[in-house]
Amino acid sequence: MSTSFGNYLLATVSTVTIHPVCRTKDAMDILMKRELGLQEQDPRVLWEEDLRPTSAVTIIDILIPPSRLAKSEIKKIVYIKRVSSGSRIYGAHVFDKEWRLKNPFPSQRRRQLPGRSRVQIQTESQTDTDVDDDSMLETEGSLGEQAFVQAGTKRTKSGGVSDEKSWERLFRAIYYHMRELLKKQIQERNAGGSQLSQSQQSGSQQSESQWPRSDTLPFAETPTDRRYWSSEFATNPIPDATDSRKPDLVLLDYSLRKLASAEKSWKDVLTGVEITQSDISVDRTIPLFLGIVTKGYLMMREQPWRRFILLFSISKFKIRAHYFDRSGIIISKPLPIVASPKRFVDILNTITLANRSFLGFDPTIHICNSCSTNPNHAHFPNGFDAMLPGAIGWVYDNDENLYWIMEILWKSRGFFKRGTVCYRVRDKLGREYALKDCWVNEEVKDVEIDLLKAVEGIPNVVQLVKHWDVLYDGRPDSTSHIRAHCPTFNFERRIHRRILLTPCGVPLTHFSDLPELVGVFRDLVVAHKAMVGRRVLHGDLSPNNIIIYQGKGFFIDFDHAKFLRDDGKADASSRGTGTIPYISFRILRLMGDGHLVQHTPCDDLESLFYILLEFTVMYLGPKGILAPQPSDEAMRRDPVRRWGLAYEKMTEDGLATSSMWKREFIRGLTDWPLITTYFSPCQPLLKEWREKISSSSTQSTTLSHDEICNILTRGLNHIVESAANTLSTPPSALDPTLAPLPSPTSTSQSTAAVAVPPTVPPSVPVSAAIVPPSLPDLPLAVRRPRRSKQVSRNR
Repeated sequence: MSTSFGNYLLATVSTVTIHPVCRTKDAMDILMKRELGLQEQDPRVLWEEDLRPTSAVTIIDILIPPSRLAKSEIKKIVYIKRVSSGSRIYGAHVFDKEWRLKNPFPSQRRRQLPGRSRVQIQTESQTDTDVDDDSMLETEGSLGEQAFVQAGTKRTKSGGVSDEKSWERLFRAIYYHMRELLKKQIQERNAGGSQLSQSQQSGSQQSESQWPRSDTLPFAETPTDRRYWSSEFATNPIPDATDSRKPDLVLLDYSLRKLASAEKSWKDVLTGVEITQSDISVDRTIPLFLGIVTKGYLMMREQPWRRFILLFSISKFKIRAHYFDRSGIIISKPLPIVASPKRFVDILNTITLANRSFLGFDPTIHICNSCSTNPNHAHFPNGFDAMLPGAIGWVYDNDENLYWIMEILWKSRGFFKRGTVCYRVRDKLGREYALKDCWVNEEVKDVEIDLLKAVEGIPNVVQLVKHWDVLYDGRPDSTSHIRAHCPTFNFERRIHRRILLTPCGVPLTHFSDLPELVGVFRDLVVAHKAMVGRRVLHGDLSPNNIIIYQGKGFFIDFDHAKFLRDDGKADASSRGTGTIPYISFRILRLMGDGHLVQHTPCDDLESLFYILLEFTVMYLGPKGILAPQPSDEAMRRDPVRRWGLAYEKMTEDGLATSSMWKREFIRGLTDWPLITTYFSPCQPLLKEWREKISSSSTQSTTLSHDEICNILTRGLNHIVESAANTLSTPPSALDPTLAPLPSPTSTSQSTAAVAVPPTVPPSVPVSAAIVPPSLPDLPLAVRRPRRSKQVSRNR
């Protein structure tokens, strides 16, 4: 694997820190280019034309089932639009020798469909075609980034209808005709008593020989959700942090039709089509490609529960599929849509009429869209006629147990790799858990599970309840299935895994007061020593990997954890792990120099220091209230803020540079950070902690858990005393209530209950003495768990 800085940074495109970052268009372009620029070292983009030997099968063949459509049926399709009187205007045929995009209504013929009342016509037109408001701001060409002008809008033509609007009309005409054809097909099948197999009823893809010969279209039923094509964002960006991405055409759920554009988001986009005059086959570096990739990223970022994202581009009347998943991108060979009208219509039919699984949606999970609000919800899980109050979706495990999704706790901002998303879920008995959904490397898929089992029973460490590989079509879902047609292409195979954990806490930013925050870090130091005693090293400490549950700190997320050797070090690897702002300066130096990296417990303790230090600079107080940006001069002098700004602009030498900056700070050679007033009582303990890190690095000694715990205890006493001195009469609410946390809820798959010791409450009077917890010498008392051969080989 490459050791370039881009690889480290872009694994977390928008989550370098836990703090909100507003991305500009230029910044996102740079990140996307870097992500795609590692092709030689870490191939992620497959162009099917490059396959050797050439494959006869394309991604379009795999994703789009063939129909029995005749060209004569396609030639029957005409343009239709509705008028206010309830009539419809029928225009020209959409296809003869070529696709007709201009002047679709050369001689308007207004007539009412026979045998139907005006009310019926109005109802159908609203649900079927709803083609109104033909005028729209005309634009030039495509999504192509060359179409942006200084004001941030696309150039417009001097007159006529925009290309995007012309294609929207065409797609709507095809959709309406084909949906009527599918309705007729289903009616004839039901009248004839034809029975579908279970696989046909489920909507899974099948070959032409597997569906009834009388059927023209390979779909078992009309979709329960109606969809519509829209070019509304061709001139106005879809709202997001950059507000600069303008997809030419998007496919949306019909329930969103009446919402204003500002109320829709990338979360709602089912798929999209980009129209351009540029030939992507000639120059793959043109902005068009970057634009499509960025739109795929934004969809994947906002819909991480999807198995894949599917977009399309049309250039010179050739269509390509752009397929995105956690292993990378596949770009199909171009399909000429004039010479192959049937396959072109097959593509449109699949994305508008087929089961949503053809668009990459996972049938085992459902997240409500922007229009799905309780109790007015159109879809419910099997056996339910209402949503659980407060739920935003649901998910099934492999045993058909349902868990209501109450909240999205965290989602990865990375493009490829694991694509982790964490949910707060509730089972039918009302018990809450954290559900981790991720795509893990098939070669090491059980390592995290082995590590979670190794830390079973340690207080202040998240506990494993259950795990399973997500099934699709009866087998574990993997990114390797879709790439069976390209065996010579080297890519990282990833399998879909879900992990049920307890407890389900709140992010570290939700701390209630300063004593609680410092107490959380003391909890973590105690838990960290216990983990080291089990020969487990976390290796990726950041604010994202710490939660608070009932006032106690808990470690979560063992993606990059490692087993320690007998000498207290992890096995050497060619690349370090961690989140850049919190990695120890020693590890950063090794990463920057391209040396083998061996993590130690001292590196984790240094990471905890950087996390607490950053909080004292970035926040005004509890509950995530961010401090205002200081002046430019103060930004340059503040080491913590300088680190945060510099990480995103670094070159390959940036890791070594950041290591040097951190080393200078640890050794007292730079200014002290601009700590906000609320956190000023933390300064003594932070300076003492820094001195311990400095002396440990200069004297090559081990950083002691006991010493750091004592520092935090003394600091906590100081903070409590300072708070008490500001109160003339402490309120009775400050009386200590020392009570142990409840044990994790037991289930048939649950692990042993966690015995959590009493904790200092969020605010404690001076009279309540704070005694450092006893840290047992666990290495002498606990055996190191045996690792499987597979884990040893991959580590």
